[in-house]
Amino acid sequence: MTSKLVERYCFTPAGINLGPQSFLNWNSEAHTAVLEKIVRGLYFHHFKELLNPMAKVKIQWHAKPIELSVEDKSQLSFSSVGGETFEYGFGRDPNDKSLSVWLFSFYRRHWAGGHSSI
Repeated sequence: MTSKLVERYCFTPAGINLGPQSFLNWNSEAHTAVLEKIVRGLYFHHFKELLNPMAKVKIQWHAKPIELSVEDKSQLSFSSVGGETFEYGFGRDPNDKSLSVWLFSFYRRHWAGGHSSI
């Protein structure tokens, strides 16, 4: 599937018609592959070692930002590139370095996450 701009009518939760809005459909397989590479690259950047090549990286898309508890936030580190352009949170299990979790925000409009495991 190639990327293409499409228009759809949008409605608020209360049913108010917001009129036509533009949406970009993109290649979901390419999106997932790029996010897996981002996870592996950021893992190396932050932990100064390669994520085990046998580790599987599972990517999820999110319709809105993930709500984290105070306890969850204390378990993660947060960073950004270009301010609000790309923000992310991450953490790794201290007992099993192949287990990590990642949360991504692109322009505060597109959210995704992932985790690695053997």
